[in-house]
Amino acid sequence: MKKLLLFIVLGLISATAFSQQKYKIGLKATPLMFAWNRVVDPSEEPKKQKGLHPRFGAGVFFDYFFIGQNYAFSTGVTYAIKGGNIEYLWVDKNKRFMVEDKNIKEGGIKITRFVLQYIEIPVSVKLYTNEISTDMKLYFQVGISGNILISARVDNEKSILRYDSLKTGTDSTSSFKLTKNFFPIEASLVFSTGIELQMGENTYFFTGFTFNHGLTSIDRFFKKSPDEDGYGGHDIDGFVLKNSYFGIDVGLKF
Repeated sequence: MKKLLLFIVLGLISATAFSQQKYKIGLKATPLMFAWNRVVDPSEEPKKQKGLHPRFGAGVFFDYFFIGQNYAFSTGVTYAIKGGNIEYLWVDKNKRFMVEDKNIKEGGIKITRFVLQYIEIPVSVKLYTNEISTDMKLYFQVGISGNILISARVDNEKSILRYDSLKTGTDSTSSFKLTKNFFPIEASLVFSTGIELQMGENTYFFTGFTFNHGLTSIDRFFKKSPDEDGYGGHDIDGFVLKNSYFGIDVGLKF
């Protein structure tokens, strides 16, 4: 019986040591993030990307080392604020706007501001170098991310004023939540690189750069044909709106 208990204790110690070597959990923040929207618009009054805008992100991640301490599978959950500005010529007769703006006159320049909040679930591979200095390694991470839209603001508003002429034949308007005018899920490419410092037996500090490049269009307001709820129908065939951001990461891994 004593031998059995000793065997179980030794087994638990070995499993714990193995787990500590194979699995790592971390906290990550991206306090300095610059976001923008990439635009493709073949219409007569084309829209274009306008500047970089400070945003924020934070989350948790999980690393599984499948080959030694140099190759890891990484996933997690991250909250990220995205969105930039697009600029275009205001043409009232085409009703090409997201939110009513009485300060914009017909023929003027309008800047539409997007603030989009996502939950990101990345799936990636993380590669570590051997030590380049005492307790210091470089890391490189590449993968894809599935992102879920949880909130949308355009020009500081959460609702949209829309003309109902497509459904009713009148110039009446109605208000709808702006989240309905963006696809609820997007896919993006993720690339990160930086340095990791060992601060204790199982504690690591890291900092680096992250680039998130949207692969799918997020917009469904300017699509060619209206759906059953009347969204779309602005006759802009081929309009594309995608998210991107570049940020500086800091975090701890245990």
